[in-house]
Amino acid sequence: MNTTFSHEAITEALNQSVCETLENLAFTEVMVAPDTSLNLKPVQCLGTRISLGNLGTMDLVLEKNFLEEIGGILFNAGPEGLEPDALPDTLNEILNIIAGRFLEKLFQGQSDFTMGLPEPHFDLKEWNTLPIRWVFNNDTG
Repeated sequence: MNTTFSHEAITEALNQSVCETLENLAFTEVMVAPDTSLNLKPVQCLGTRISLGNLGTMDLVLEKNFLEEIGGILFNAGPEGLEPDALPDTLNEILNIIAGRFLEKLFQGQSDFTMGLPEPHFDLKEWNTLPIRWVFNNDTG
C-alpha cells in the first residue's frame, strides 16, 4: 500500500475535513485563510495535537470564543454556556472528528490507519515555524 500522498491530495483532504466538520458543528461557513500566521495571544486560544501514525501529527488551535460556541451547540449548554473545564474535551473531540475524516478521505478505504489520542498542545512560536500549516476562518472573522 502506497502511503505517499501528494501535497494536493493532502490539502484537499484537509480542507474538506476541517470545513465540513466545523460547518456541521458550528453552523457557520469556514474557509481557508490567505495568511497562515496566527495573530493571537496564547490566552485567547486552546490547542491540541494528535498522532497520525507514519503521517506525523495534526494540531488544532481554536479561539476560545469559537470553541465555546461549538461546545455550547454540541452539549446544548444553554444561556449559561459551557463550563470552562469542558473546553479541552470539546477541542479534543473536534480534532478526533477532523483527523478521522482526513484519514478516511486520504486513504479512501484502501488501508487501515492509526491515530493516537489528542493531547493538549499549543506553542505559538513553534506554530509560526512549521513548514506546512493551514489556517481557516469562520465567516465572522
